[in-house]
Amino acid sequence: MRISDQMLSNRYLSNLNSSKAKLNKLQTQISTQKKINSPSDSPTGTSTLIRITDQIESTKTYINNINKSRTFLDDTLFVMDSMNSELTNIMVKLTELINPTNQGNLTLYSDQVDKSLNIILDLANIQSDGKYIFGGTDLSSAPFAKTEDGMNIDFASNMTGEQKIKISNNMTQQINVTGRDLFGTIISQSGNLDKSAAIGTVTSNSTEIFDVYGTGYSMNSSYTKTAENSYQFSYDILDADGNSIYTTPPTTKELVFNPSNGAMISMDGSSPSMLAIDVSEKKINFSVDFRGIKEKNEAASINSSVNQKTDIFNTLITLRENIKNGIIPDQAQIDVINNFARHLLDKISEVGSTINQLTNTEEMLNNQMDNFEELSASVNEVDLAKAILELQQQETALQFANKVASMILPRSILDYM
Repeated sequence: MRISDQMLSNRYLSNLNSSKAKLNKLQTQISTQKKINSPSDSPTGTSTLIRITDQIESTKTYINNINKSRTFLDDTLFVMDSMNSELTNIMVKLTELINPTNQGNLTLYSDQVDKSLNIILDLANIQSDGKYIFGGTDLSSAPFAKTEDGMNIDFASNMTGEQKIKISNNMTQQINVTGRDLFGTIISQSGNLDKSAAIGTVTSNSTEIFDVYGTGYSMNSSYTKTAENSYQFSYDILDADGNSIYTTPPTTKELVFNPSNGAMISMDGSSPSMLAIDVSEKKINFSVDFRGIKEKNEAASINSSVNQKTDIFNTLITLRENIKNGIIPDQAQIDVINNFARHLLDKISEVGSTINQLTNTEEMLNNQMDNFEELSASVNEVDLAKAILELQQQETALQFANKVASMILPRSILDYM
């Protein structure tokens, strides 16, 4: 086959363009210090980098979540430690007050209890980065408010929300202690209702509750099956003699369960939530949490647990008024305060454990970041020494090609005449 000068010229121009492209690619890689500057440089590498970059960005988000949350948790821990110190002061004063020699100035002790009450109330309403620490997910108002006469502390109705952060693709962590859980009494009901039971079947449960004086009562509750996957919850509160303390009949709630997994899906047509029960004339205030109950194809069994006897605020108000009126606190009232102190210490321990868990998780995520960055570097990082050497080689080859071109390209038809 005859190889013409035109063929040689075309081949030369093709190789020259290829050399220039390689030279340009090396120059770009050296200036950016990246192997891949466009998807065409390496489709496979580009796909790998996209995947690694997504993982890095997700991990950065998780680390950022943890860093912000740790500040919130540190503030929570500080507030609860401060409350614990104030409770210790109260217990010291009550111990002094039991001694008859210290009962000559009850107004002084009443004022000291009131001072501690106000400090604890202020701490309960404190904010961290614009969020009420114990306000749940409600950021609009303080979770606790003293009534105008100063004789009661009102709890916000929606301070039970849980603040959660994402710390991995499939893991979340609650970072707040809800005001209702820390300061209020919560009866958590768990177990199951019998899915196969006939309509009209009643499942009962009884739980001991207390007023702010430490006096015990019974909360009797029942779940009556009204339809498939539906039940009516009703309750009554009885004193030690078995008499109902309600002047009007208590309300009922309609509970509906998911027929597939048995989880509760609604309470009176809304998302399941806690039921707040307040008998103000008896100074009884607590909530019932149904969310631990499921419907199953097995015998019904309902269990109850109580986080603490009563709320500390109204207990201290009652204590303050009793002391002011010459009534020395009895052991039952002191037990209520001790009970809250133990409950507070449990929550302090929980927050400390959460901080430790988040710290360990952050360390693991930082290690993952290092691994992702190393993997990204192995795919995309340029070996500068090698790239510069290749650049010099390409420049030399291009110079040689230009010399060859000076001998080939100037030829014309006159050279053959």
